[in-house]
Amino acid sequence: MVAYTLERSQRKRAAMCAASASALADHMNKLQALASQVVATLRSIDPASGRVAHRTVIELLACMLTMIQMSGFAQSLAALLYGMQTYFPRNRSGHESLLDMFERVRAQESSPSLWDDATYEEEESNECGVTLNKLIVQLTPKGVGGKKKAKELQRLRKCFLASYRTITNPGQLLLKLAERFQVPPSISSSSRAAIQNEVVEVLAMWLLDPIDFDPSMMMWIEEFAGVVVEKENAALAERLRSAAKDSEKKTWPAAAYFFAKPVKLASSYSLTPADLCMSSSPKDIAQQLTLIDFDVFRRIEPRELLLQAWSKKTTKHRAPNVRALIRRFNRVSYWLATIVLCHEKLKDRAAALEKFINIAKELHALQNYNTLMGIIAGIRMSCVARLSFSQLTVNENLTKDFDKLCKMMEPQGSWKKYRAAIAGSSPPALPYFGLYLTDLTFIGDGNADFKGERINIRKRLQEGAVLEQVLKYQQKAYDIAPLHPLYEYLLDMPALDDDILYRMSLKREPRGASIADVL
Repeated sequence: MVAYTLERSQRKRAAMCAASASALADHMNKLQALASQVVATLRSIDPASGRVAHRTVIELLACMLTMIQMSGFAQSLAALLYGMQTYFPRNRSGHESLLDMFERVRAQESSPSLWDDATYEEEESNECGVTLNKLIVQLTPKGVGGKKKAKELQRLRKCFLASYRTITNPGQLLLKLAERFQVPPSISSSSRAAIQNEVVEVLAMWLLDPIDFDPSMMMWIEEFAGVVVEKENAALAERLRSAAKDSEKKTWPAAAYFFAKPVKLASSYSLTPADLCMSSSPKDIAQQLTLIDFDVFRRIEPRELLLQAWSKKTTKHRAPNVRALIRRFNRVSYWLATIVLCHEKLKDRAAALEKFINIAKELHALQNYNTLMGIIAGIRMSCVARLSFSQLTVNENLTKDFDKLCKMMEPQGSWKKYRAAIAGSSPPALPYFGLYLTDLTFIGDGNADFKGERINIRKRLQEGAVLEQVLKYQQKAYDIAPLHPLYEYLLDMPALDDDILYRMSLKREPRGASIADVL
């Protein structure tokens, strides 16, 4: 069985090498074409003039951007090199196998091997922090206990896998789990079987999130299952292979708007953005906003939420989807203000405000708290909030409904009312994402990463609890279909900037004006 597994593993490595080589050749051809274009563009510059045309700069930037975006080049090269390295047995070519690689990396590690670490059998010491070895032991105990203990263990695993990149990397984590699986003979057979089962369970849970597993990591997993686990327990090896296969099949859906169809209006009448908004039903607008915003939310990866990457100039590039959702939130507010202020007549501005209050109610029904908060923020913008006559003209019942939504989303008592609302919401739902960022900021600023030389596990559990909530709501998408051309319009969401909006607000309702002046 082991020989068959090794042969199957070698065939897969050979196929991966061939595919990687083909992809690498394709990338090389593209790079060659781009290089030729750059050379041709540079030669077109007139050295005598001492100036570079704007079009030339744009062409060069386009070429550079294309090269940067060709991330598949590096991935294909890495996969090819890994496949060539591990395809041949060590005794035939001198290249190291997976276990040899483990031994080499192990020799370079400054921390002791898990089973050589004198602290691995210590009692729980979370108050004083833990070493990585001790944390791996806590994740893979030799006895789980009752249901409560099992539930706590699952929570610890989820928290750790969501935030482990702040303390280690995927390669070292895989090494530590492999060390833990190879139980010394001095340990009883029952404890040995229990520990090995828990290691496979952790690996299977890790594989549920395929982001960390590039082709080389997947090859490590397969070789570990075939060479190490198969010798100990065939059923566990099959469990690990099954989890790896499921992981390979799992891909996050691409953003639907990348493939949006061209807009085709039913009539020849050209609608303005405000007309399209005012002529669409609040329910349709709320659904399309939810579809678009949830797609951005679902693409956020746990690693984007670590170390406050989204808020720092030097690390914001590591959180592209978090920043995209923040931009969408702000865009909703400015779009609302633009629609309201583009109407010259008082009654039309009041009708626009009523439209957005009804949209807010539909968003609440959809459990889309993030976009709902964007609508509330838009109505509270100074350029809109100062329109006292427009606000007074809004239907009284709608005003009361809006006040109720505002009270639910108030930050008093650490967002007590909102937290209660989202806690009672079952997916699909889109939580108010700004609160997660606030919680992570408080956790990050108020807790040290380490206590001495030990990992502050309490901080990891707090961060993991937040990340667990994000992952919970990412799993189930809304069953909403794009509605054209409204979908494309809300995707772009044209809006004016602060200065223009405030000048328009002063023009619509000047300071000191009476109701007669604005009618």
